Amino acid sequence: MIEMAPKIVSFKTVNIDEKKLNELILLIKPIYLCFYPSSSEERIRLRLTRNESTVVDLLFVGDKVCAFGIYYFLKIQDKNILFRDGTMVDQNSQSKGYYKSLVQHALDLYAPDFMATRTQNPRVYETLTTFSSTGFIYPNEDVLITHEVGTIADLLCEGEVLDPKTLVVKGVYKQGQDRSEALFWKVRNEKVTRLFKQFLTEFDAFLLVIPTK
Repeated sequence: MIEMAPKIVSFKTVNIDEKKLNELILLIKPIYLCFYPSSSEERIRLRLTRNESTVVDLLFVGDKVCAFGIYYFLKIQDKNILFRDGTMVDQNSQSKGYYKSLVQHALDLYAPDFMATRTQNPRVYETLTTFSSTGFIYPNEDVLITHEVGTIADLLCEGEVLDPKTLVVKGVYKQGQDRSEALFWKVRNEKVTRLFKQFLTEFDAFLLVIPTK
């Protein structure tokens, strides 16, 4: 049987009514709870509405939501920043390129100068590097953090504890991820593995900044 091609549908949450917002929450809830089992519908709602520019992309295969992305926009100095606030793929739909499809969809629509996200997963780092216009992303053990990138990171982490030299955001996860798990570290680039093992505790995350132009 040939699998149907995925289709991505975008919603700007500021433009939808309460009924549609509740429908969105129910559509993404099963996947969301796989990653954050203790979350409530109210916490999902807050994530979808905490920024007035928030966009939700749903990736459908047929009538099933197999993945989704949440992101919003900021203007820092003269640069447009797309901040990814969560990209999640159903556990039965992974390794099909859906994560990259969601990222590329947003970049094609909005063409930001930089993309940013928080993560403690080296697989995310490795994947997002493929979208860099320079071939690398920050932080990087081979490249110094520029003043521009440092400013972006600092403003994105307002109210949080950010190490400007490493772009580590301290204590952002209340419950640590089991970062010793073998599959978690299964990335091709040994430098990426070394970066994550050297600087993150189980409760920290990197603030990744990716130049896209």
